[in-house]
Amino acid sequence: MERAPSRSDVSGMLQQTPLLCIPPECLLYVSCFLEEGMDVEALEQTCKGCLKVLRSSKAWQHRISSEFGLDLAASGRVPDGCSALGAPSVVSQLKQVYKQLKAQKAPTDVRFRGCFTDGGCDGGQMRYWVDNMFVPNHWESHCTDAGSDVACIGVLLEIDEPAAQEAAQHRQYLIERCRIASDRLFEMPIDLNTWTTAELEHFFQELYTELQQRNAVGALLIHGVPDPREEMAKLELAMQRLEQRQRSLNSIVGYRAQGDGPRGSRLKMLDERIVPLVSDPCQCNRAAVLEHVCISRAGHFSCPVSCGAVAVGDFRASDDMDLAARMEAIAASDCSTALNGVRTRADVEAAVAVGRLPPIASSGSSESGEWVEFSPLSSWRHAPAALETVLWFRFCPFAEMRRREHGDEPRAAASAGASGRSSPTPSASPQNSESGASDTDEGEPILSQLVESTDAKNSMQIPLRFRRCTNMALVKLIWHEDLRQEWEDDHPEPNIDINYVQFLGRSAEIGDLRLRL
Repeated sequence: MERAPSRSDVSGMLQQTPLLCIPPECLLYVSCFLEEGMDVEALEQTCKGCLKVLRSSKAWQHRISSEFGLDLAASGRVPDGCSALGAPSVVSQLKQVYKQLKAQKAPTDVRFRGCFTDGGCDGGQMRYWVDNMFVPNHWESHCTDAGSDVACIGVLLEIDEPAAQEAAQHRQYLIERCRIASDRLFEMPIDLNTWTTAELEHFFQELYTELQQRNAVGALLIHGVPDPREEMAKLELAMQRLEQRQRSLNSIVGYRAQGDGPRGSRLKMLDERIVPLVSDPCQCNRAAVLEHVCISRAGHFSCPVSCGAVAVGDFRASDDMDLAARMEAIAASDCSTALNGVRTRADVEAAVAVGRLPPIASSGSSESGEWVEFSPLSSWRHAPAALETVLWFRFCPFAEMRRREHGDEPRAAASAGASGRSSPTPSASPQNSESGASDTDEGEPILSQLVESTDAKNSMQIPLRFRRCTNMALVKLIWHEDLRQEWEDDHPEPNIDINYVQFLGRSAEIGDLRLRL
């Protein structure tokens, strides 16, 4: 009869197991060659020896970094009794981050919340607020007041999905209710989907006022609905949401700062609505790995962005400062100011040569323009937010696009009222109804047709050679392309107009962990 192995026999067999005979740091090194995190967890479960070695933060830090490019470390703000780097709570958080990233099968939109600019908004109109630039759609845009070297900052926050869905439904409702009125009021076909939300709200507000006064124009809002009383209740709710949105935008704070630009002093603007969010660990606890950047200047702009740059960093690296001071410090940092006046590829190379910018890692071009990606070297990360410059871009000038499209120079545009934005907002007044035209009755300008035919050529798709981990984005709008004469824009000084900057990658809640840049 075969004897069952004793405790001493088992101990002897464990001691002879080659895997457990190697030093712990070697076992940790071997685990780095496993393909996926699930394999590491499977190895953990084989025995107590492997569990002890692999249930450390180093193993999972390496796993997250090697698979996804996100470098994390313990922040020191861990729960009581868990101060060691390899404490279970830290490992548990790392595993949760890994699972979140693994669940994202492909790069998706990484949404930053635009919260600060040192270049103001065109004409002081908050419908051009900087957050528009971080939302990748074709109908909203950011239009600055300053014409050069504008710093725009966005922070990675938890996205309120229900609120975003409600905003999309609100916009769609406005389009549906205003469509009949736009068809009746204007001779030329109007695509309301191309209007900004602010333009739709303005048009809707005028129609609603006409409806309250029992005018025929306003009655077009409820034309053809099966139950007018029920629809009136929906219209009233839409008006309440519209007014609430306007009050919310008006809460953004602007303050003057001395400057030497063509417009004199520059207006710095801070969205104070995010102050409670950035101080809330449940809101400001995300990190992202960026793999792709898309930049669009598509639209009817009199001063579209000509060139700019993108930098990323750790927003929480300077959380000992109040929000306004932190934003100003980031905008005035060496990383940001080193990009001032860098308008050509020759300027980039000159700045690299004297050490103002990091070495060039790669470059590329398309029919839209050209770009340069910089090396992710730790020595080039600047205080106060561990910033690093990622890329510089420059769009192909419209004059060159004209030569490509037509072979000659088109005549000047005949658009009245184009001031750096898309089509002007029509009026719902009876006078406009009689004329049957919008603010201009001279037809679509030649330049407008050109922009529409070259929208794809006004967008850059830039794959990053190096993945970048971040919780903050700094977009530097360096210079504009001056098309005021073509658009008959009578503004005395140029500004900068941009449709959006989209970031693609993966993001996750990192809890009490911190970025390790």
